[in-house]
Amino acid sequence: HESIRFMEEYVSSARRQLRRESEISEFSVAEEIERVVGFMQPKAKAMQIEVVTSLDKGLVISGDRVKFNQIISNLLANAIDAYE
Repeated sequence: HESIRFMEEYVSSARRQLRRESEISEFSVAEEIERVVGFMQPKAKAMQIEVVTSLDKGLVISGDRVKFNQIISNLLANAIDAYE
């Protein structure tokens, strides 16, 4: 269910970007990175890659959470693909 919610937010963000809208809020960096890692876990596992994180649970930033997730997703996907 978490993956479905992640994808719904991703699609919603893409629509807002097309309309040049953005949703700014405060969010936990660790929670968002953990969400992305969980979403990307099947891809990593298929490549026999273990993703390990060490995150500051208290770090909170203000910005567009979905755009942040897109950046982290791209970085992680590129890192996984680099191991092919």
